[in-house]
Amino acid sequence: MLKDKLQSMVKPNIFWSSIIILVALCVCLYVLEEKEKTLRINAEQQLSRTTAAKNVLELNLAKANKEIAARDEQIKLGLDKLEAAIKEKEALEGKVKEMTAQPPTPNVELQKIVVKTPPQ
Repeated sequence: MLKDKLQSMVKPNIFWSSIIILVALCVCLYVLEEKEKTLRINAEQQLSRTTAAKNVLELNLAKANKEIAARDEQIKLGLDKLEAAIKEKEALEGKVKEMTAQPPTPNVELQKIVVKTPPQ
């Protein structure tokens, strides 16, 4: 009697169709979940490669910045030396102009020089 009631409540066509649909749905969801895991793993691997590349580029950038700073310092020292040399050159040119601009000294008359020979 209970069995008859259950059979009347659950119609075999609807029950088995529902089971097949649910199994198909579970299989589809499982396949989608596996694809999502694969995509996530690939994305994480790509992220780690990109992060490693970024770290290498940052190190290279830091080295390049240090080299640029060192070269800037060398250029600054070179410019300072050049400016000092230019100032020294200008000072020497000024002295040369002063010396050449002065009138020549007049003839200086010296006293007579007497040379005595020793007695023989």
